[in-house]
Amino acid sequence: MLTPKMLRLDLLAVVASLLVLATAAFAADPVPASKPLSPTEALAAFQLAEKDLKIELAAAEPEVVDPVAIRFDERGRMWVAEMGDYPLGPPPGEPPLSRIKVLEDLDADGKFEKATLFADKLSFVTGLQPWRGGVIVTLAGRIAWMKDTDGDSKMDVDETWYTGFAEQNSQLRANHPRLALDNHVYVANGLRGGVVVNKRLPNEPPINLQGRDFRFDPLTGKAESISGNGQFGMCFDDWGNRFTCTNRNPVIHVVLEDRYLKLAPKIPIAAVVQDVAAAAEKSKVFPISRAWTTSNLHAGTFTAACGVHVYRGDTLRDAHRRGGFRPWEDLLGDNSVFTCDPTGNFVHREKMQSGSPTFYSSRAYDNKEFLASTDEWFRPVSIETGPDGYLYIVDMYRCVIEHPDFVPDELKKRPDLRLGDDRGRIWRITLSDQPKEDSSPAAEILRDREMQARKREREKKSMIAAETSGLVALLSHENAWHRETAQRLLLERADPKTLECVAASSGGTREAVHALWLLHGLGQLDAKSFATYFESTNREVQRQALLVAEELLEQKKIEPHVVQLDSAFRENVKFQSLLFNLSQKGDALEDEIDPKTIPRDWDSNWLKSAALLRYHQQLLPVFRKSAESNFEHSSFQTDVARLIGSNSDDRDAMRVIKISGRFPAEKIITIVEALAAGLQKRNRKLEDVLRELQRLQGNDQAKLYANVSLEIAGDATKRSIDRLAAVRLLGYLPGTQARLRAQLQDAAKFPAELQTALVAALAQRGNESDREWQELLGSYEANSLPIKRSLIDNSFRRTGGPKLLLEQVKTGVIQAAEIDPLRRKQLLESKDAAINKLAEELFAALNPANRQQALEDYQAALKLKGDSKQGAMIFEKNCSTCHRVGEIGVNVAPDISDTRTKTAAQLLGDIIQPNRAIDSNFIGYQLLLKDGTAVSGLLAAETSTSLTVKQPGGKVLTIARDEVEQLKATGVSLMPDGLEKNIAPQAMADLLSYLKNWRYLDGKTPLSPGTP
Repeated sequence: MLTPKMLRLDLLAVVASLLVLATAAFAADPVPASKPLSPTEALAAFQLAEKDLKIELAAAEPEVVDPVAIRFDERGRMWVAEMGDYPLGPPPGEPPLSRIKVLEDLDADGKFEKATLFADKLSFVTGLQPWRGGVIVTLAGRIAWMKDTDGDSKMDVDETWYTGFAEQNSQLRANHPRLALDNHVYVANGLRGGVVVNKRLPNEPPINLQGRDFRFDPLTGKAESISGNGQFGMCFDDWGNRFTCTNRNPVIHVVLEDRYLKLAPKIPIAAVVQDVAAAAEKSKVFPISRAWTTSNLHAGTFTAACGVHVYRGDTLRDAHRRGGFRPWEDLLGDNSVFTCDPTGNFVHREKMQSGSPTFYSSRAYDNKEFLASTDEWFRPVSIETGPDGYLYIVDMYRCVIEHPDFVPDELKKRPDLRLGDDRGRIWRITLSDQPKEDSSPAAEILRDREMQARKREREKKSMIAAETSGLVALLSHENAWHRETAQRLLLERADPKTLECVAASSGGTREAVHALWLLHGLGQLDAKSFATYFESTNREVQRQALLVAEELLEQKKIEPHVVQLDSAFRENVKFQSLLFNLSQKGDALEDEIDPKTIPRDWDSNWLKSAALLRYHQQLLPVFRKSAESNFEHSSFQTDVARLIGSNSDDRDAMRVIKISGRFPAEKIITIVEALAAGLQKRNRKLEDVLRELQRLQGNDQAKLYANVSLEIAGDATKRSIDRLAAVRLLGYLPGTQARLRAQLQDAAKFPAELQTALVAALAQRGNESDREWQELLGSYEANSLPIKRSLIDNSFRRTGGPKLLLEQVKTGVIQAAEIDPLRRKQLLESKDAAINKLAEELFAALNPANRQQALEDYQAALKLKGDSKQGAMIFEKNCSTCHRVGEIGVNVAPDISDTRTKTAAQLLGDIIQPNRAIDSNFIGYQLLLKDGTAVSGLLAAETSTSLTVKQPGGKVLTIARDEVEQLKATGVSLMPDGLEKNIAPQAMADLLSYLKNWRYLDGKTPLSPGTP
């Protein structure tokens, strides 16, 4: 159906392509926006990687408009969240534009031809979860439960359950509520968090979601923050593992839940989630559209990942699950996880594998995507598996999907932001048609699956009237939608016969875990019932039993003796068993600590984190137990030693030193260095502990450690990690300054990381020897680049360091430009008035008066109309020897191609005042060689035997150290002051136009004319 508004949009797109841009920012002809396609035309624009699958239309405008998420209820109806507000909301004074519709396929042909408006005038709806005949809805700032109670298919109940979710940006809001295996509804927080108020339990304290996701019990209303920080999209696998995503991270697994961290608050855990798929610049994507990105640095990678979805249907699974063989390649198996990228107009597929306790994956196809389109209006944002086992792709279908907050200034008010706001599609991935005459086993299986899928379409309404026994039977269904819907309905009904029906069933592993959580949620899981699950030999059932046991023990519904973790059980689910023991707050005696629960070096960091949490109150016993074992635990023991130093007392620190005496020399040094770092966190010194130990035992450990550390540090055959630990330990030991200085004098033989560690070790001695530090700074120019940078950085670790540093800048030993902008800011904002004043005086020279006058003189260029094509020639002539933009030039200096974040005025300032904020990594250097040759450029690399210099034009020179007479920093960038003298104001306007608009000149940007 062609509506008047659709006709207006088509005309607008055509007219737009004939207009010219109205402002001086764009002189080149604009690239017209592509035209929208009809659903039939859009189908022809798709490319699907699997030859045995096909894509077909399930719904389209006007039945569905601006869809962002869908869910199927027990009747097989499709509930659709339509975000008509996107991106900036309604005009002032007008009502919100989001809606919820219910779509129905009345004739079971796969097309949802009937649409009922359930609720409208909602604000930024982002997701739905069917519940008790209605839906749980995430929308602007709140979670609500909505229902029709009078049978007119219109919402007449709108209960606000939780409020306080962030609302700053329509892309960054709470979304995708989903009832999980554990009977809780989980919600991705949208990255911006919020402080959530529980309206159902008003006496509960507010919940801070900063950096965390959210979950609640729909039966009781109890809510909490949880690990994870999902942007738009969230899903589970069959075993309750939770996955989220962000723009640049297509698949993220939430590995470690926040509740465990709260039980051991003194144990610092660096990460609770893991990227399953390659993320950010490591990801690779292959769109077939123009796929323009607002940041050229994101081109060819994920830039708008959303709607992550683990496929858990049955119809599209590998053939061997039923037929016992695999007659075709790469149909979707248990390991398939999908992610949308609406900016790139594609859906990506990864093959995921378990790497217990987390996952890793690889892309499913080389150089192509699972589903891609040449249609630039195709905007996949979410994915769902339907009752038929097929995949449903939610297509918002908009001309512009980028939010104005994340585009260059010149695009923020483009007139086509809402083009397509009366369109939307839901696509369905099904099995391809098989010729009737094809009697091959593969074709027969495909036809059988298609028949079964259509049969389920006709019979799905039976779930409403199904008896409890029928729903329990569905807990073993191959399609996760049936299992989850059955569990939800049983949870809602709370039928006391559920336990009896479950006991009578004989399902497999999937049914077992659903039944376990269902009975627990209904309060029907007593000790006897629980024991049948706990005694399972299946790893996943064991893991779920441990999770349920945590809650049962907390609720005192079972006795601790019911949960007996024998050795085989623990080994099978080691990660979860460690966390289970933590949850019971048990203080295991040393002889009760099983060495098999202590991580080895080859174990994952996740297992080490779980062990640290588990033994947070038995750090010394577990350290001693690990030392008695016959296998290595170096990294785990190092972490434990550090924690003992920071969390225990000096007596335990001395015990660590005694126990470590049985280790090899390198390991002793590593352990003691970690202990020293921990002691420092509680303002204690290793030397004080060693002094007390010497008083008690009579041996001088400090001297012994110093001698061994010096030997290891200077031995090039030792592992770098051992050499680093040795150097760092020297910084904690008394009387080592002279030895460290001697090592520094011969630093050229050390790798760069050891050179910087030497300086840090000298700085570690605090304020005991400002004279020595002053001498080090005074010899600044004689040192390598790593040492120079380390001297500056470590000056800030000493009380008197900033003053000594500025004195060397004042005398000219250190150039002011060598102090990076962050450190300069620190000095300029110092609470010490003398340092503040001296810093203002010294750093003012980075912006001399003549540069300021030049900048003022060229302000006129900002008002002139620039020609981007002329600007390209000016750039090539004056800038391309050090910078690359588009296809012009080479990158010697910093990458400046991502100019979207800077205004023309900022770019002008960078050109005329190149040294006002220079990165210390890009300071120029001058080399005088022994043969009299002078070389200048950037110092790109440095070893004990050579220097690598990168010069304008991209030339790279590697020079032997013994050829160099003198190496000196110029204190300024390679870009000279006065460059503007070669560029007239009009030419400068052209250059600025090119720098801002170069990305729009290659014909790939879907930019509508009229954009300012």
